[in-house]
Amino acid sequence: MTGTPLFGRRIHIAGSISDDASVATSDEVRAARELVKGLVLNLLQRGATFVVPVDAERLRECDHLPTCFDWLIWRTLYDNLTRRPSGASNPLAIAVQHHKNEEQIPQEFEQLWEDLRASDLVHIENGLYPGFSTDVKLCTRGGFEGFIAYGIGGESAQECRGHPHTRRSCPRRPRDCGIHWPDS
Repeated sequence: MTGTPLFGRRIHIAGSISDDASVATSDEVRAARELVKGLVLNLLQRGATFVVPVDAERLRECDHLPTCFDWLIWRTLYDNLTRRPSGASNPLAIAVQHHKNEEQIPQEFEQLWEDLRASDLVHIENGLYPGFSTDVKLCTRGGFEGFIAYGIGGESAQECRGHPHTRRSCPRRPRDCGIHWPDS
């Protein structure tokens, strides 16, 4: 396969899911996770590079489903490496670590992370910058040409798509899945 327009473009999928089941039911959470998985598979098959945080996975109290998509993205990438087109440039993913550390990685993802971290598929960057969430730091940092941010829902997606620096520096592809804070 020859290169596609997405070869090497950095993609960040930002978002979170409300803890409140009246805002996001368990079925809506599962649907949002399927949407993200499908998006990741589609972009992976087109040679995109992903920007994904590495940290803990917080679960909702009401149904124990994850509130963020980060480890879903890592798992989807890891399980589908053979779908990546030949000729796609490395790294496959930019792993962003910040004030949280590797000791917070959920046990079920430790081997996945060890395998990816030891490969040439992942480049690790430090995301420590004062004043913004990690998502906004990723969008505004370094003037990445071709950077795309997908906002799925939640405070981090709102911040990424609403901050003046991100409005100037990276295209955003907001998706409202009904999974956001009530005032968004």
